Amino acid sequence: MNYNLLWGVWFSWALALLVYCLERETRWAFLIRLVKIAPVVILSLVILSLIRYLKNNKGMNIFKRKEILSENNHQAEPASCIPPEPEPDNIETVSTAVTVENEVTVIPSSCHISGEIKASGDIRINGSINGTITAEKTVYVLREGTVEGEIHAEKVVVDGKVTGTCASATVEINAHGLIDGTIESDDFSINK
Repeated sequence: MNYNLLWGVWFSWALALLVYCLERETRWAFLIRLVKIAPVVILSLVILSLIRYLKNNKGMNIFKRKEILSENNHQAEPASCIPPEPEPDNIETVSTAVTVENEVTVIPSSCHISGEIKASGDIRINGSINGTITAEKTVYVLREGTVEGEIHAEKVVVDGKVTGTCASATVEINAHGLIDGTIESDDFSINK
């Protein structure tokens, strides 16, 4: 929505209302009255524009990445932060748990993870994972996604392939989904 257009419409409406209210006076008296109230109107517009400018710069952080720095990042020296050598075929080995809070974690089809993943939000898997997944919300195994290991979550929706244990309150297997292993669930559904 174009807010400048909206402000222009409001200003035109207010000016038309002012002219209507002061129509009975002579033109000279109207001009004198307009000169008297002009500084107040201009000052009000400047204050409203300033408030609008300050409010717009603060609130819109919905698509910005949140950076969470741990105490370990502050203590580590730049020389000791040498990334491990990548393994062939774009396989990343994780030796410690990956923890993500209050966001949706997306694992693309080009990503292959071996290790443990913990998340307090949703996880959408389109790549392959070999290890344990723990999520407080929903784990989506998408059509190209494969998981070998354990999944512990509030809800699991499978449209790809899961091999291993799937422990959840709700488990849904969609049309292209396949689970080869153990399912522990209170609510289980298989779609056509």
